[in-house]
Amino acid sequence: MKQKGKWIAGTTLCLLLVAFVTSVYLLQPVKDVPELSLQAIDGQTINLAGLKGVPTLVTFWATSCSTCMQEMPHLIDLYHELNADGFEIIAIAMAYDPPNRVVQLARDRSLPYPVILDIKGNAARAFGDISVTPTSILVGPDGKILKTLKGKIDFESLRQQIRQMQFA
Repeated sequence: MKQKGKWIAGTTLCLLLVAFVTSVYLLQPVKDVPELSLQAIDGQTINLAGLKGVPTLVTFWATSCSTCMQEMPHLIDLYHELNADGFEIIAIAMAYDPPNRVVQLARDRSLPYPVILDIKGNAARAFGDISVTPTSILVGPDGKILKTLKGKIDFESLRQQIRQMQFA
């Protein structure tokens, strides 16, 4: 009977240890930005890995997403406020979004940052199969993904984090 109790306790301890190590490994939030070249609607090619040294917000959005549309003026303000100090925003339209609507909206709202048509979904897959809009990914100057924000952004908190990266 004592042997069986020790075996159960040992097995339980091993399983807990494996679960802990696995959860720590799987929850690692920091990883490199994917090696990906993107074509913006204005014709420029953006190499994400080439943005090292620049804090960058990559935001996945859709013209049909009401939260995305509400956030857009705040993104524009953030870009105008921090871009001269070395901050970039890249807006990636979801694959299901009609390209003509994306292009028209970008023109109508005079988006100052690059807008990408992710027609084949390559960018969404490269960032871990993004399917929810808005999803924004904050990339540090070292090219590491610092934070993934799903849903509405707390712009004051984001602004503070970006400023800390810029002037650290």
